[in-house]
Amino acid sequence: MSAPNKYTVHTRLTMLENAATELRREISAIQLKEGKPGVRGCDGARGLKGDPGRDGRDGKDGKDAVGVRGADGMQGPRGMQGSRGSQGDKGDKGDAGQSIVGPKGDKGDKGEKGDITVYGDAELHEAVLVARKALIEQRARFLAAIAQAEHDARGDSSTHRIIRGRIEQLRREAGL
Repeated sequence: MSAPNKYTVHTRLTMLENAATELRREISAIQLKEGKPGVRGCDGARGLKGDPGRDGRDGKDGKDAVGVRGADGMQGPRGMQGSRGSQGDKGDKGDAGQSIVGPKGDKGDKGEKGDITVYGDAELHEAVLVARKALIEQRARFLAAIAQAEHDARGDSSTHRIIRGRIEQLRREAGL
């Protein structure tokens, strides 16, 4: 027998590569089909008994159970405005008071410029109420713009109804 040369080795290698390619094609072309169900086998032997578990809690039925809190419903519509009451009678004019200090004197020199302004509680409370109302109105305008854009784009949808309900709630909070 003669020794293989490089040409026979390459020829053999090419044949094996072609055979492998054909096998890959055949494997990928095979479709799996459902076969007949097999016969059920025998049950195995029963295992050893495990260690006993701990006792359960001694609780009374239903006392420990706490349900999930439900969501708050939407606020109802605002009621009708009541009728206006009648105006009261004008009171009597009081006596003129007397000044303890005496007659008014000449105007004094202008004082130095202060660097701190102190506001009272009533002024701060009023400013907070005004700022809250402005924010609620701004938020309502913003949500109304969103609702209009959503309505123009898709018509009447559940999202639009939610936005409309939120706008109504903001209007009620703002007193509009």
